[in-house]
Amino acid sequence: MQPLISVLMPAYNAGKFIAETIQSILAQTYPHFELIVINDGSTDNTREIVLSFNDKRIKYIENERNLEKIATNNKGLDLTSGVYIAKMDSDDVAEPNRFEKQINYFKQHPEVSIVGSWFRRMDDGRIECYPEKDEDIKVQFLGENVLANSTAMFRAADVKKAALRYDDRFIAYAEDYKFWTEAAINGLKFANVPEVLVNYRIHHAQATELNKHKQTTNADLIRVEYMHAVLPGLLKDSNDESIYCKLFNKLPLSAKEYNRLKEIVTAIQRDSPNIIDKARLSKYINNIFLRVAARYYRVYIPHKIASIKNAVSDSVFMKELDMKYRIIFLVKCILPFRR
Repeated sequence: MQPLISVLMPAYNAGKFIAETIQSILAQTYPHFELIVINDGSTDNTREIVLSFNDKRIKYIENERNLEKIATNNKGLDLTSGVYIAKMDSDDVAEPNRFEKQINYFKQHPEVSIVGSWFRRMDDGRIECYPEKDEDIKVQFLGENVLANSTAMFRAADVKKAALRYDDRFIAYAEDYKFWTEAAINGLKFANVPEVLVNYRIHHAQATELNKHKQTTNADLIRVEYMHAVLPGLLKDSNDESIYCKLFNKLPLSAKEYNRLKEIVTAIQRDSPNIIDKARLSKYINNIFLRVAARYYRVYIPHKIASIKNAVSDSVFMKELDMKYRIIFLVKCILPFRR
């Protein structure tokens, strides 16, 4: 008997797209699944559309009131009975071989607990190619979520053993990112199948589109909490936490903030991290810091000759640039300024 997949699909006012999403699940080449659709107090025709499908693999649950996505996801985790749990947003579209590819990946990599994949944006066709290997995924979690929710499948026993739940501090605007970083802290291993297995829909009614500011704020909090687990004691106070987050957000830096950021980056390169590989961590942070430093000298301090003098004297910045990029940077500094 092939292992059962429990597909967890919360839905709130999803009537416009959910039929296509459900059809993409029912059309999977791997047929051994249950599709748990939890209607989270929708006020549109979501209920009627879901119930119009005549397939015994669909389990329809209806919340008495809108619990929002985090509580609904945690409720869904309790309702699953599969060996694997697959996540699926109610407006995305799975490729027919998504489940088959992910099950095969699990069979070939028994050490992996959570598997995602690449995905295609439905608005412009762009493909998001996330890293495949556990070590690279865990490093990049320091700056961004590199495991898309609608591509995720995980071993139910591993997640339950780690007692993982969706964190209600994040009000459904970055809850999956927090779930993955907690899984990483608990020692679970990740992977992304290096193929497009899901088509990701971008539209203005999405929570991520409507609440981008809150999502950024929550992502910063996740970055900070994850860094505290990776290098305890590195960030000394809330000011350090704010400066660290400026590595990943294009925000202005004062001279004092920039100098403190250099100290933080130097400590990251020097100290031995938990959870993740030191060489990969150093390379990742260095690459981000180089972009931030170049922007600092080009945008946030007086440019041209003053910028060149400051940059050349900055050993932390300049030593990471090879000769070609030093020349490019210096030429840019003396060109007419453009923000």
